[in-house]
Amino acid sequence: NSFRYPPETEEALRQCLGRTDTTTEAFLVDCERGVAAYLRTLAGDFSGGLPATIDADLQRIEHEAAQLRSSLYALPSEISALVQLHLLGAVQMQRLRRDQAALEEPLEDLAAAIHALRLQAQDEAKLSPPALRRRLLQGLGNAWRNHFNLRPVLPGEPYETVLRILLTPLAERDPEVAEWLRRPSLVGLL
Repeated sequence: NSFRYPPETEEALRQCLGRTDTTTEAFLVDCERGVAAYLRTLAGDFSGGLPATIDADLQRIEHEAAQLRSSLYALPSEISALVQLHLLGAVQMQRLRRDQAALEEPLEDLAAAIHALRLQAQDEAKLSPPALRRRLLQGLGNAWRNHFNLRPVLPGEPYETVLRILLTPLAERDPEVAEWLRRPSLVGLL
């Protein structure tokens, strides 16, 4: 479910910018990722607000982390049994418990981070199509700023031309984007 700009779009962008360096290529890749996420969202290819593949990966990570935590939580009683059998000394026991705590904390942090991501994704899933389009424009503007260290200003050259180039392939999939491109200026979109 990936999106790729057609070669003519890539060439138009390079000509507009007058550059063919890795910064331009990285900018294009980031824009493609943003457009792909936008199109997946419009198509409803999501589970709990996240792309289905990412949701599946997160479920796997959560399951494996939970198994690890469960094993770690059982460790103190096993360590105590080894101490009682005189197979471990008190110093070794303390070191093992300290190491165990150092392992548990990142796993708990990971679980909390995944939970927070899921909550945010659920909120994002409630966005309306106009709000999603605004997010797309913000994402394209952020890619512009991050790669070229320029503010995405409308009206403004070359950003307005670049934005038109980036949005043109979406016009046939999204009538609102097609309407934007019929305007003489994109001012007011950002």
